[in-house]
Amino acid sequence: MNKQATSTFVQVDLQNLFYGSRGKGQRLDFEKVWDHFYDRENEFLIGATVYMIRSPAFDSSKFEMKLQRIGFKTVVRSVPSQEYQTYQAPTTHPVNHAVSITVDCLDKLDAFDRWVLMSGDGEFAPLCKYVRSKGKTVEVWGFQENHDPALDPHVNRVRYIGNAFFYRKPQISVFGFNNFGEGNL
Repeated sequence: MNKQATSTFVQVDLQNLFYGSRGKGQRLDFEKVWDHFYDRENEFLIGATVYMIRSPAFDSSKFEMKLQRIGFKTVVRSVPSQEYQTYQAPTTHPVNHAVSITVDCLDKLDAFDRWVLMSGDGEFAPLCKYVRSKGKTVEVWGFQENHDPALDPHVNRVRYIGNAFFYRKPQISVFGFNNFGEGNL
């Protein structure tokens, strides 16, 4: 590692990203996300954690294993089946990872220079403010459609996730051959 290398910690709020991307009809390619942060010349990835919810509606174990094979640490919370309501936790007991993300971030605060939070959730504004006040670079990555502007004054950079981080969908040409189309980077 170069002496000038920036140490980076990435935290992914999967529930927030899922709801942000569902209207796009596309899925994030986590290998592309990993590749973006891992093994960069002037950057050292100290950790990348995906925080996810496991629901009784579908088996996410293969997805969890895939994330781990890529290199992500996974933190999983389960929604009890009696509380499950069509992909959403009940409003009386929301199931999310706000506390887990906050505790993990603060626990690693002395180990990183740059913190990347992949979430557009405004509930993280106080955490962003605190981390930035400690001299850290704070970036928020998410989707414009569900980005809370309350985050903006407390971060160094907002990055909207674009086509470069989605799976490329094959398109059928007029002649029946699969291709990936132009401009879908």
